[in-house]
Amino acid sequence: MDSQANLLQYVARLEGISDFSKQLATAFSKKGFSVIEVMEICPSYGVKSNPGMKLSKVIENAGLDLKVFVDKEQERYETRVRTDLKPLFSESDAINVKFSNNLDQPLRLMFCGSAGEGVQAAAEFLMKAGITAGLNGTKKGSYPVTVGVGFSAAEVILSPEEILYTGSPNPDVMCITSTEGLEYSRKAIANMKGGKLFIDSSLPVPETKAEVIRFPFRERGGAKNSSLYCLFYLVQKTGMLPMDSLLSVFNENKIAQKFDVAKMFQLLDEPVELT
Repeated sequence: MDSQANLLQYVARLEGISDFSKQLATAFSKKGFSVIEVMEICPSYGVKSNPGMKLSKVIENAGLDLKVFVDKEQERYETRVRTDLKPLFSESDAINVKFSNNLDQPLRLMFCGSAGEGVQAAAEFLMKAGITAGLNGTKKGSYPVTVGVGFSAAEVILSPEEILYTGSPNPDVMCITSTEGLEYSRKAIANMKGGKLFIDSSLPVPETKAEVIRFPFRERGGAKNSSLYCLFYLVQKTGMLPMDSLLSVFNENKIAQKFDVAKMFQLLDEPVELT
């Protein structure tokens, strides 16, 4: 610690069971880097597994001192602010407005499916399409820490006004394309006050106040493209955005190079028999 003391303004070690607010206030007031080591016993197992254990005795047996090691004042180091750096984004990254829209209030949408089935891509395409149509847009992605497996969910908000948040517990439109997506989204579906629920026809329809639209997205597009099929079906059936706005952002993506859009529209237009 002595070799490092010259770099520090305040260093102290204390017991966690006492009131150490004054030491914290002192550390925070220093113009530089401060360290406070708080000694404590594991609250879950320490005392329970060692009846009669005293924190002060543990510290004493460890040969540690409770004291202030460094307390000094000196000018802090200040980083020079550079103003000659290039911006992170170029003008080519901007999404330009090319189309119009008829949306007069915020629209909250949620896509739920399985990992690797285009959920995040579909949501991003929708958000960008909304921006090209003159709307503000946000996207929030959710998936488990085991990236690549399990559910995948994405929430999109499109609005003619400024958006100050992401996501919504009460979506206006939901698109469900897999069993894992359905299980994850049950609470959000139950929270719907109306709106539309687009759901793969292979899935059971949960109790909801929304209008239910069933379609065999997985059968027609395959599991990998089920979310994209749901996205195009959604825009086609609701007219919420000009289809050209969606196609414009989709065709700029490398996914479009391996995607037969004409065939997709043909499959989306084919009649469906649901039992």
